[in-house]
Amino acid sequence: MNNPDREQQKRVNDYFQSTLAYWDEIYREGGVYQTIYQRRRTVALSLVDKLALPAGSRVLEVGCAHGLTTVALAERGFSVEAVDAVPEMISAARIRAQESGLAQRMSFQVADIQNLPFEAGRFNLVLVIGVTEWLRSLEQPLREIERVLRPGGHLVIAADNRYALANMLDPLRNPVGVYLKGILQALLKRFGYRRRSPPERSYSIRQFDSFLCAAGLTKAEGKTVGFGPFSFCRRPLLAENTGLKLDQSLQRLADSSLPLLRSSGYVYIVLAVK
Repeated sequence: MNNPDREQQKRVNDYFQSTLAYWDEIYREGGVYQTIYQRRRTVALSLVDKLALPAGSRVLEVGCAHGLTTVALAERGFSVEAVDAVPEMISAARIRAQESGLAQRMSFQVADIQNLPFEAGRFNLVLVIGVTEWLRSLEQPLREIERVLRPGGHLVIAADNRYALANMLDPLRNPVGVYLKGILQALLKRFGYRRRSPPERSYSIRQFDSFLCAAGLTKAEGKTVGFGPFSFCRRPLLAENTGLKLDQSLQRLADSSLPLLRSSGYVYIVLAVK
């Protein structure tokens, strides 16, 4: 009998295995997507810093990839356990940990967020960045996160924002234009367009908050970041430099509490508590 979650995970694993270098380079390059991912990481770590957890606190990072954020957590004095579903990612993360000189503060293993290999109540903090968009559903993963958190423990988690401004302006990404989206996708398929990556899932802010609540996690703070890349039928509308300038300008407006833009960023980042 087919297991849809397992099939989705295999497809995601195959995709990440074929794009390993890209997911390392993305935190060093300067394009719009890259800048958004870098900002997502910066905001997530700033939420961690606001908690002022003591040195030695137990932290779990789910979806550690090449270990860049794992090392940043270890640099803060935490005892970090990191997991990823892709074995090649774990190998790369171990190399980065050794190069950091802080390997004694980090451990790595291949594991699935659907079934975390840890006892209940083990962690003070769980960090989940760049994972939810690749999951077929959220219920079981969030239950697992809640299980391994201590009472009063915190979760920093990110999700793609379904109603991001960049999505609303592209008919193929706009969640409202379902009928038009189907027609355009059929036309693109007819003319040879194929998605290379697995389908990514996004959530409205209210929907994502409700998933957290159902899992026994309460939102303490949330923020959206990233504006772009802007496209039409998934084709870029702006040159990279223009897109970067627009992203930076819109982010400044969002950070100044302009109501519409505050909830229109590409990624939604949440600090929640058990």
